[in-house]
Amino acid sequence: MIRIALGSAIVVLAGISGIATEIDSAAVYTAEQAARGKTALVKNAFGTCSDCHAEGLGGRTGSPDERPVLDSLRADVREGLVKNFRGKVPDLVGPAFVRRWENRSVKDLTTNFEKRFASVLDEDTRLSLIAYVLSENGFRAGDVPLTMSTDVPFRQLVGSETP
Repeated sequence: MIRIALGSAIVVLAGISGIATEIDSAAVYTAEQAARGKTALVKNAFGTCSDCHAEGLGGRTGSPDERPVLDSLRADVREGLVKNFRGKVPDLVGPAFVRRWENRSVKDLTTNFEKRFASVLDEDTRLSLIAYVLSENGFRAGDVPLTMSTDVPFRQLVGSETP
């Protein structure tokens, strides 16, 4: 009797462990969305994302080694970066990005993008760009597309393949 109960408990715990792993590593976008986001990164109505966030989306610190160099950007982009951000723009890829968002949700990120870019980027483009950013940070793709109502804590994404 004790052996049966112990065996049953092990099976139940193994099942719960599998469920916890699935929940801990939520997939909130599709690979197709991320692919569209990669294309939109360089071809969108707003401009090239790397103009502000630098090549590789690693952000700008004001270093003269950043690419593209500030002086090579369109005058309005360059002036906006210097005036509004003193030439510094946060990274969208890497450990600092993950740390900045770890106590927030994916909904916070999509809402942030909506507030900032709704006037120049349609919803599909914004969501695709976010999917690409998530993929570049090592978060796994799944079968369900990212939507404006997706509300998963970043901590659940961090359980995925992080860089």
